[in-house]
Amino acid sequence: MIALDKNTKGHVVQIDGESHIFLYRELVGFGDTPLTVGIYAGPEDGLSAEFRRLIWAGIAGGVVIVICILAAVVLGRRISAPIRALAEGSTAIAALDLEHVTRLKSSRLRELDEAADTFNRMTVGLRWFETYVPQQLFRRLISRDTSVESELKQITMMFTDIAGFSTLSEHMPAAETAAMLNEHFTVLVYCIEAEGERSINISAIP
Repeated sequence: MIALDKNTKGHVVQIDGESHIFLYRELVGFGDTPLTVGIYAGPEDGLSAEFRRLIWAGIAGGVVIVICILAAVVLGRRISAPIRALAEGSTAIAALDLEHVTRLKSSRLRELDEAADTFNRMTVGLRWFETYVPQQLFRRLISRDTSVESELKQITMMFTDIAGFSTLSEHMPAAETAAMLNEHFTVLVYCIEAEGERSINISAIP
């Protein structure tokens, strides 16, 4: 049986593998006996071909929907990956853990690519800042929520002299000289921070 509405009925009959459809309804008001009118559609009307086309159209529509869902999932993951990396990097910077901040990859999306480029340049600047500013002071400055105001304090200045620095620097490339000074400052900062100094100013006199 085919249920259409309360007045229209129908049924399908299979004959030799072919579908024969009958639709009919009763009409009243045209005499004492209700009239039954209907319509018949069989193989000769091309009904089977239309049904097959309808079925294939439904299958094609379902395939398209599945492909769209998979494409949306893949695209969502490709978009969320750089956002997640940006969030992780921001969390590491908030914890002042610059050693574990990785460089963000470029993206084909302009907004994400600009955000990644800005984040990478910011990270480089913070690492340079951390290199030449004592870590303890660097953490204090970064962790402040308000602007840094000038304060009058008593501090201790320490000047160091590297023995034979002039002779060494004359025979060393600029890169090696800078690396030696950075190592020298790193050792000094570590020793001073171990003593709990709050204000540090380091200078090397050749």
